[in-house]
Amino acid sequence: PSPPPSPPSPPPEPLALCGELSLATAAERAALVRPAAARGDGDGAGGLPFVLVTSSARVGSNWLRSMVNQHPDALMEGELLSTTSYRELGFSFAYGVDAAAAAAFAHVRAAAGRAARKAYGWKAGGPGVTTVCDCAPKDLLRLARDTHHARLVYLHREDHTAVALSYEFAKAEGQFVRSSEDVAAADAAAAPRRLLRIDPVGAWVKQVEEYAARGVKFRAMLDRNLGAGTYLSLTYEELRADTDASMSRLFTFLGLPPCAVTSTTRTVKMLGDRFQASVSNWEELCDGLAAAGVRHASWFASCANRTAVAAAAPGRESAAELLEEAGGDGDGV
Repeated sequence: PSPPPSPPSPPPEPLALCGELSLATAAERAALVRPAAARGDGDGAGGLPFVLVTSSARVGSNWLRSMVNQHPDALMEGELLSTTSYRELGFSFAYGVDAAAAAAFAHVRAAAGRAARKAYGWKAGGPGVTTVCDCAPKDLLRLARDTHHARLVYLHREDHTAVALSYEFAKAEGQFVRSSEDVAAADAAAAPRRLLRIDPVGAWVKQVEEYAARGVKFRAMLDRNLGAGTYLSLTYEELRADTDASMSRLFTFLGLPPCAVTSTTRTVKMLGDRFQASVSNWEELCDGLAAAGVRHASWFASCANRTAVAAAAPGRESAAELLEEAGGDGDGV
């Protein structure tokens, strides 16, 4: 006779909320299992440095930062090498990538020490990075990993249409973050909207294509100069679809025990993701995207003339095609 079927596995234990996680003792810290890979193995003094990098704005970095900072043993700061941070933090380092990286890591390491946090990081890039230092991304990230033993996290967005739309709304409103970290996402979603007309359509579609090409070039640069698999890749879409699973991946990569973030302390970007309802000429944009062979599941259903979008020339979906169109191997981004 056949053996009886095995009983079903019990459901996994729910993650403890980050605010309820306790890492009070040195023994608990030492017992953490840290993933082994050539991606930075700590600063030699028990700290776990990391750097967040993006290929464009409007990909959710402030939202991610607010969730990282819910972990009781992690501290993440923003763009430390921007012109604003340079002035506000009183930096005076020499114009060079070595001095800039050293200053950024020293600043966030000291802040983490004051807050008794083990993992500490900051966001590389941002406006003015080439003004305050000679910091090509490939050089800065390689230095962060090899000299400062930092783990690298690449945050990007698959829907480049949403990136371009978000940027248009930010310009129209004159601000990039509508609400601070203590404003609930539900409250922000209820904010009144005003219709925005995007014109000329052709120039905007070209911007979408440029964002896509830039993302492919940036990924190629990371793989060429750092090595594929030596950094953690996260997308905005993954964070939205399963926030806890995505944050667990991130915390584990940083060498920290995973925990569940709360959904009410998020930095909310302008107008959330419902851009189409606030664009007065959305159908014109749909037609322009169709003509360029661009489509994405997140907005395709909102196009009234979906047949035309679906019948458009095949989009340049492959990384090789986008990289060839953009030119180069990605090292110049």
